[in-house]
Amino acid sequence: MMNGFNVFMEKHIVPFAVKLNEQRHVAAIRDAFMYTFPITMAASLVILINNLVFSKTGFIAQILFLPKFFPHLENGQKLLTSVTNGTMNILSIFIAYLVARNLAKYFKADDMLVGMTGIACFMILYSPSIIKDGVTYLPTTYLGAQGLFVAMIVGGLVGEFLPRLTRIKKMQIKMPEMVPPAVARSFNGLIPIVIMIMLFSMLNYGLSLGSVLKQANPV
Repeated sequence: MMNGFNVFMEKHIVPFAVKLNEQRHVAAIRDAFMYTFPITMAASLVILINNLVFSKTGFIAQILFLPKFFPHLENGQKLLTSVTNGTMNILSIFIAYLVARNLAKYFKADDMLVGMTGIACFMILYSPSIIKDGVTYLPTTYLGAQGLFVAMIVGGLVGEFLPRLTRIKKMQIKMPEMVPPAVARSFNGLIPIVIMIMLFSMLNYGLSLGSVLKQANPV
């Protein structure tokens, strides 16, 4: 029975899994998370150390009797709490950039510009800023893990369509030969980037309009 199951897996499931793994969008998302792994792992280790050492109930703090020697031990947690802001709390930005960039590499396009456009489009779709007492605040709720699904979709869309638009010769702005290559490369993709961010801006407007209508007419 086990042999039959293994034969079935090797004949049907394994080939499908291999093809799925090689699919460009799946591969782009997979590699994006692999690139972020060192940062997320490093952040996790720092947070773990912060809780083990600088918390009164931490394992290391309890073993070494640190709370007895340092009554204000938990104040030390402030030294490492900002690590989360630069790692876990902006994970969606990393993913939007990397997914778009990985797809751009697949199409042999300018991966840096495509990745940066992925971030721009993600932030265009992001939650609107809040104005309170004359000060504008940007919510950070969806910059972390809660925004990963949208970041993957945005990165995939930008990485799929922007390289195609940049290949259209009528959309390319040709610069003189004396212009530095980096500048010429930027102008070469200017019109496609304008089109892309306009499309995402219109999508954001449509989504916000739908949200307003839903609030005005609750079911």
